[in-house]
Amino acid sequence: MPINLSYESDIATLNNAAQPSNTDDNYRSTPLLYINSHRIPANLATLARPNQTLLDFLRNTLHLTGSKLGCGEGGCGACTVLLSRFDKSKGAVVHSTVNACLFPVLGADGCHVTTVEGIGSWRHDASKNGGVNGSNITANSSGEEKDNLHPIQRAMVDMHGSQCGYCTPGIVMALYGLFAQDGMLPSNGDVNSGDGNHKTTTATQRHDYLEEHLDGNLCRCTGYRPIWDAARSLVSCHHHSEDDLEEIRGPCGVKCGECPERESCEMDCNLESKKQMADVAANDNGGGCCGGSSNSGNEKCCSSSSMDKIQQYQQIIESKHSEKWWDQPNDMFPDELLSVHDELSTPLKVMDTSIHNGGTWYTPNTLEELLDLFREFSSGGSSSSNSGGIKMVVGNTEVGIETKFKHASYPTMVHPSKDIHTLHDIFSTEDCYHVGGCAALGDLQEFCHSEMTSDGEEANRRHERTAKPIHDMLRWFASTQIRNVACLGGNLVTASPISDMNPMLCSLGATLVLASRPKSDGGVVRRNVKVSDFFIGYRTVEKEDMEVIERVDVPLLQDRFEYCIPFKQARRREDDISIVTSGMRIKLRPAATTDNGGRHWEIEDVAIAFGGMAPKTVMARNTMYALIGKPFDLNSFEDARKVLQDEFQM
Repeated sequence: MPINLSYESDIATLNNAAQPSNTDDNYRSTPLLYINSHRIPANLATLARPNQTLLDFLRNTLHLTGSKLGCGEGGCGACTVLLSRFDKSKGAVVHSTVNACLFPVLGADGCHVTTVEGIGSWRHDASKNGGVNGSNITANSSGEEKDNLHPIQRAMVDMHGSQCGYCTPGIVMALYGLFAQDGMLPSNGDVNSGDGNHKTTTATQRHDYLEEHLDGNLCRCTGYRPIWDAARSLVSCHHHSEDDLEEIRGPCGVKCGECPERESCEMDCNLESKKQMADVAANDNGGGCCGGSSNSGNEKCCSSSSMDKIQQYQQIIESKHSEKWWDQPNDMFPDELLSVHDELSTPLKVMDTSIHNGGTWYTPNTLEELLDLFREFSSGGSSSSNSGGIKMVVGNTEVGIETKFKHASYPTMVHPSKDIHTLHDIFSTEDCYHVGGCAALGDLQEFCHSEMTSDGEEANRRHERTAKPIHDMLRWFASTQIRNVACLGGNLVTASPISDMNPMLCSLGATLVLASRPKSDGGVVRRNVKVSDFFIGYRTVEKEDMEVIERVDVPLLQDRFEYCIPFKQARRREDDISIVTSGMRIKLRPAATTDNGGRHWEIEDVAIAFGGMAPKTVMARNTMYALIGKPFDLNSFEDARKVLQDEFQM
């Protein structure tokens, strides 16, 4: 699908006098925006408003209407686009999918946005410089016409993954974002690419990533099976062992190869698993009328199962598409953003004086600049009389809902730059995890996964045991697109009584570091608040208006005899708000020898926190007191259950 740059001439004549140039030499007033490898001209970039979403800018300003507006609240994924930026700390380009219906367009300052219009029209010339074709049909060296569909688009077409087509662009972009990640090369991902820089993943791991990465996309037409088949055709290898085959799971969540009802179960997943096992027994000769091979000369050979289609289609798509398609996200990334851009070193300030009344947007580059803004515009500040307050916007997943559906208005919005490392970094020390207040939940999930899977000298049992409950809860937190931009600090400050993360952080004994700068010529003042003491009422927290959450310190569990488990009850497993959440931690110790010479375990410490049981996240303190010092046996927990029932009246 080719990109159409005709919008430049269509929009260039618009009157943008409502966007006055900023006379403050300390700020720049024009955002640096790149869409589908093209820099947006200044006369168009200045049309971006502080309260405008990326989707609105794409559709109504740039006329790129491939990304769709569905739910408008980040739940359906029809608006999914790829956001790419250069991470100076990693020295590499990082890619993440986001919901354009929520993400602010000014938050994309200094980033590269890829929409569905851009992915199928990309081609390399001999000098590796990218270009955009004016048509989606080109001719190869032999003169034969060949379409420019991306392999993901081609798979969705050939395997009937689209019906009405409204959700299809979002699903395509969600898969595109998955393949942009290191180690997710399709089909040959089990083999190192040869440059030494790529991680390797097994077919089973890629299937797990695939299932997780589609958790933010809904389709009302297909029933998902053809979409799932199209996606698996891109990440699967031909199975050669029964170990891989047994990873197939049914709706019940049990591996089909381990199901106790395997012989009698007639679910499609079990039948498919049996069929694959039979294929392996026959030396993976495939199935269908032509043995799973395209040697018959008919590309669209008949198939007897979804796996037949997938295995056969892999051969077809590999013959149609070269490997360079999978390097497209990095190749499309503008060279200007690969190094520190002079424009980005200056903080951004955009004022909207048009009829949209979008307020003022700031992107400070240092913590001091950020705290000065909060001091100036917070209640009691020098500009509070006419400012109406200040709001920090990171992923806009909460503020976007408030402004769109609750008609909230925030005259001053602040989006901290990625250069403020204390707000975005995630790292570990000997006794703690330190999570920046603006660190994306997806980054935290990835960090915890690496802590859980590290081996060799880097392995640390305390780190692994602490990372697991955080990772497990984040797996069911909203969707991939939301986790990629939503931050832990925002989740805490929002103080939702049904928050997923807050009860678990309370049970872990986490501490918040709040930062402020009371005087412009003074230093940064910090104070610590326990997460369990942070919530003082319904959506009310123990934080001054000029303070921000700089980081969250999570103590590490002991390497033995201390355990923490998160719980979440919702109407559905993925992408749903909680009914009740909980975090429970228990620490045991060997007790003294009893009179009869036996030994038992004793509860040294316990922390139990609940969400959804009160207007705020609460600790079950009476129940905790009833357990501490008691034997670790059934009787103790039966007694504690009675206390808990009295403590929380339903």
